[in-house]
Amino acid sequence: MSAYHHKSGAKKLKERLERAEREKVGQQTLFNIGMTLSSKAKAESILTQDKLDNKDETLVKDISGEDTSALTAVNFESIPGSQVKSLQNISITRTIITSISPNATENNFTTSNNDNNVQATSLRSEQVEINTKYEGIDVGTISEMPPVTEIEIAVRHGPHKLPESLPKDIENRSFPNSVFQQKFKNSESALRDWLVWSQTKQALYCFPCRLFSKQPMSVRSRLATPDGYPSSLRWLKLYDKIPEHQDSNSHKHCYIQWRDLERRLHCNRTVTIQLQQNILAQTKIWKEILKRILDVTLFLGERGLAFRGTSHKIGESDNGNFLGLLELLSRYDPILREHLDKVAKSQKSGKRLQVHYLSPQSQNEFISACALRVKDTILSERQKAKYFSVMVDATPDSAHVEQTTFILRYLAQNEESLAFEIHERFLEFVDCNQKTGAEIAALILTILGKNSINISDCRGQGYDNGSNMSGKNIGAQACILKENPLAVFSPCGCHSLNLTGSHAAECVKEAVTFFGIVQKLYNLFSSSPQRWKILQTEIGCSLHNLCHTRWTDRVNSVRPFAAHLPGLKKALNALSNLNLTPETRSEVKGISEYITSFQCIVMSAIWMKVLVAIDQRNQIIQARSSTIDVEIDNIDSLLADLKILRLRWNDILTEAKLVAEAMDIPPTFPSTRVKKRKRFHDETPNTQLAKSLNLEDDQLERENNFQTNVFFVLMDSVISNLSTRYDRARAIYERFSFTWTYLEITDNVLTEQVRAFVNEYSMDVSKELLEEIRHLKVIHSANLGDSKFSPLELLNKLHTLRISNLFPNCCIALRIFCTLPVTVAEAERSFSHLARIKNVIRSTMGQERLTDLSILAIECELARRVNFKDIIETFASRKARKACLII
Repeated sequence: MSAYHHKSGAKKLKERLERAEREKVGQQTLFNIGMTLSSKAKAESILTQDKLDNKDETLVKDISGEDTSALTAVNFESIPGSQVKSLQNISITRTIITSISPNATENNFTTSNNDNNVQATSLRSEQVEINTKYEGIDVGTISEMPPVTEIEIAVRHGPHKLPESLPKDIENRSFPNSVFQQKFKNSESALRDWLVWSQTKQALYCFPCRLFSKQPMSVRSRLATPDGYPSSLRWLKLYDKIPEHQDSNSHKHCYIQWRDLERRLHCNRTVTIQLQQNILAQTKIWKEILKRILDVTLFLGERGLAFRGTSHKIGESDNGNFLGLLELLSRYDPILREHLDKVAKSQKSGKRLQVHYLSPQSQNEFISACALRVKDTILSERQKAKYFSVMVDATPDSAHVEQTTFILRYLAQNEESLAFEIHERFLEFVDCNQKTGAEIAALILTILGKNSINISDCRGQGYDNGSNMSGKNIGAQACILKENPLAVFSPCGCHSLNLTGSHAAECVKEAVTFFGIVQKLYNLFSSSPQRWKILQTEIGCSLHNLCHTRWTDRVNSVRPFAAHLPGLKKALNALSNLNLTPETRSEVKGISEYITSFQCIVMSAIWMKVLVAIDQRNQIIQARSSTIDVEIDNIDSLLADLKILRLRWNDILTEAKLVAEAMDIPPTFPSTRVKKRKRFHDETPNTQLAKSLNLEDDQLERENNFQTNVFFVLMDSVISNLSTRYDRARAIYERFSFTWTYLEITDNVLTEQVRAFVNEYSMDVSKELLEEIRHLKVIHSANLGDSKFSPLELLNKLHTLRISNLFPNCCIALRIFCTLPVTVAEAERSFSHLARIKNVIRSTMGQERLTDLSILAIECELARRVNFKDIIETFASRKARKACLII
């Protein structure tokens, strides 16, 4: 192999000139085809025209005006790649010199008396700018193969202005500013407006070739490559590189495409702009349609109604509530009517309409997006509140799936009044058939982690009194306490009341018999419409089934029973005229004997008073805004009422005797069976009087026995259970009570309680809490008056007076206390929605859809306030773009 011989510089220059001459063969100038310049701007040659294939025709027209510019046509077959697709069927006639305005010729062609001293500042002022409000695009930041959208943005904004000075090259030579000018033989010059500088790459570029060139990188000029012509090379070679690049066919094609796209962008005639305008028009229509769909979705979701039917076609009666409501609205809405008519025609013809957003999949997508927005709002509120409590409960659904509900309780500020409010928000339903405390605790931690909720911010736990939840050693609350010792467990107050009443109802056989008769009476009449009609005729109201989960609801069952004993007696007598089975007749006879006994009247009076007192407190405790201090106050009040009731046996007995006399029932308690004694003939009247006195003593003894063995046992059971089941709540109350009862305690007790609190909650409050409480105690009467405040009222009062910054630790303690749960009634309320959403007809519903619909139903008030505008815009633009592309 022979060694390579380097060519001399003169030989290379000669070959370059010969190559340039060969490229000019066959090229035409504007003068060759009859075009002339005005007398103000004479030149030998202005711009050469690309080679034309034999199949192409040259389209030349004159532009009227003072200056006449040359026009040419683009050969689409010579433009490679995807650029042809964006230019087909579009008029590509353009002006070469006056691309922006007819007066651009005078600015582009200027006479230079001293070409070698042309400054960069004067060159920048001569550049034609497309849009002066943009600073331009740095060509060095354009991607290697820019897409059409990036090309349009670059052309619309234009390149960056040339800097005042350019860096020196590798040989420390200054940049030759004269390369920015093209000289003509008549001593005139024109600006090379395509030559631009990149501050990012510190390189020189050809702006149109960098955007539009489709040549392989290996054959491109350096000015068209992603790296450009950097300052690390020699500037001296630019004198040869730039004219060679300017005379190439590739550069001329790119330059024409640049100016054509620039003109069309100026007139808003590009394919992308027209497509975008079409998309915007379609988006407006879709926004209006989606607003109606959103309203229907929230309406059905709020009420827990089914969306779909057996049919998915417009106009059919069994197409479900979703399509049915849209059809109803379309009668008065032309936009919706037009859309539904279009969908109906496509369904009738059997042709699939690409986008209509009425399919079951689209409904699920929209439901999920709305539910996610509501859930994000809940999580955002929780994050601002910082402290929270978690409440968990479970129940089987219609498909026998164990649904575990998660509720978050936190303190949030109202956006309008800025007052703190207690919120108990539904998070989600989870399928969990595990029952052990460790498994439930692991599930709780998993759900909190999935929703990015830090367990270290948890300050309370709320569960029922089941051993797997409230167990001291292996219960769920004990496992959570190992993760976060500050997550205090507060038993459900309502569930404690349920257990209190339930144990009292089982402590004596008389109570068991009473509630058994109440349930049997309901079963007897409710098993037949004919019997129920007799019941309605005699008492004018309905009986109710005994509730086993919400025990305090038994007041609704006992109230009609105790208030309508005479009517129930008549109704039972009327049943004897019916054709009943022997078992039913025996049951009617037993119930009739019981309700006509004095014992039934006394038990009704006792339980009505006990149940009404419990139910009144239960209604207050289960309110969402209830706090532990409200719970303790109501339990103390209930205990006081029950203790007073325990001392009113004589009043209860007198009331029962009055009712018995009205019903012609002997006011005597049943006695144990005794052996009958025959009457002797020698008995005297005095002996008979003595027996009568013995009967009175026997009746008094029966009353005393009932009082001692039934009434006192029943009342003591209720009172003792209320005293013991609320010990944990009392401990929490005493731990925080100094923050709002500081006026009633001495300084020594206050100091002791505050120090104990600071030691326990050292992560939340500091030792300054004691001084804050003392300060608040001093200014209380002057700023807060003589009235006492609850914890939530005191917190809002401090913020209303705008002095909360003086008591930051006190406010933190109050916020933590208000966060602690009182009951899990919100979980029970979520189960009510669960029964309506996933009923026996919709038992195959998936878990994700169940959670989404439950969020929209349970948190309907929050859903009404949430702004779904961005969701509508996202879906509208997505569907509109899809529709336009299909068209």
